[in-house]
Amino acid sequence: MGRSTSEQRQGSPRPRWQVHAEAAPIIYHSKFAFGGPRAANLFLNIIGISMRKHLRNLQLLDYHRGIKKAPEVFRLLQDAQRIHTLSFSYPEVCVNKLHIATHADGLLKTLFIARQRTGEDPMEVLDVIRAEGDIERSKLPERYVQAAAELRALLAMQLEVETDEDTALVYRTESEPGA
Repeated sequence: MGRSTSEQRQGSPRPRWQVHAEAAPIIYHSKFAFGGPRAANLFLNIIGISMRKHLRNLQLLDYHRGIKKAPEVFRLLQDAQRIHTLSFSYPEVCVNKLHIATHADGLLKTLFIARQRTGEDPMEVLDVIRAEGDIERSKLPERYVQAAAELRALLAMQLEVETDEDTALVYRTESEPGA
């Protein structure tokens, strides 16, 4: 007589789907760098919603390359509610900060709500989208520092909070003008 199904499973290798489910969180926690939104859009569509949720760190090197796909990239990233960083080079932030902030609106709000639900500080979402580079912060040209601060202020405006000169967050209250 043949072995039962449960006996067959005990001695056999794990099914492909099980290996994939165990490996995905490890693989997708790596940093993924893309030439631009077009390449990122293709990748995000290929991996699908079940794998996007594992993404943690992405970098768009040339934001203007395929900028028409940028809104779709930000929409797809709403599935990556545990994302830690979405980074852009300092020169890209100097040129495209308004586009980045505009495209990031839905993603920021989704991340904000997700972090509230898990009991985390929802304002940390302002640290997700950032400018990065190989230059030490103390040696950055002033225009890069200013562009990064402006991007952060634009993102804060999307969430209807204010920043002070040091980009520390200040919550807007109902009694303050502009609330």
